[in-house]
Amino acid sequence: MPFQQQLSPAGMAIDCLNNMKYLVLRDAFGIVETATPQLKQTINRMNQDHVAMADDWFRLMNNRGWYQVPQARPDIVSQLMSQVQTITAQARISPAQFGQQQFQQPTGYYRTT
Repeated sequence: MPFQQQLSPAGMAIDCLNNMKYLVLRDAFGIVETATPQLKQTINRMNQDHVAMADDWFRLMNNRGWYQVPQARPDIVSQLMSQVQTITAQARISPAQFGQQQFQQPTGYYRTT
């Protein structure tokens, strides 16, 4: 009798979640490295869909006890939010404010120009 391994519902769900995580990351590179605005918007929409699907899988697994994560401590959440606000404020500085620096042109997967 040949050995047959069966994948549990929890195993299938974690595989789906991992695939969504991969697609979210892949999309992020495409968004950043695309020179064509229309293509950038399309990849961004796909990314939003993949994030939503990953969240659906996470919530399903979390609700069934298949993927448990501890709650973040309130002091850590507050510290992280403060750091995000600082970084966001700093990111609003235009490149012109840094002087006339020359930036290297990156090569990308989706470059169309």
